[in-house]
Amino acid sequence: MERYNFKTPLFFLVCLALLFSGGLRGHCSDFPTKPIIVYSGTSPGSTTYITARAPADEASKDLGVPVAADSKPGAGYTVAATSLANQKPDGYTLHRELSPPRRWTRGT
Repeated sequence: MERYNFKTPLFFLVCLALLFSGGLRGHCSDFPTKPIIVYSGTSPGSTTYITARAPADEASKDLGVPVAADSKPGAGYTVAATSLANQKPDGYTLHRELSPPRRWTRGT
């Protein structure tokens, strides 16, 4: 009979307990202090852009700082990803992406 390893699930449960207990809340009590930008790799009005903008409007109300969805279409999300990579890694810039569905066809 194979023995089950409890170390990984236990570590996961301890991390969840710390997260929801507020044990880590003191380290980020002053976040956010400036506007948050969410990049979308598609044009305005697309499903990906709308799914980035709607939560951004709600987050803006909850956080008390502006949360803006910025559309950067082109090159299959590469323009938005490059813009994100060039930003300072401070947690104020995010990237929203949806992978297109893949269709496989059988050759004849």
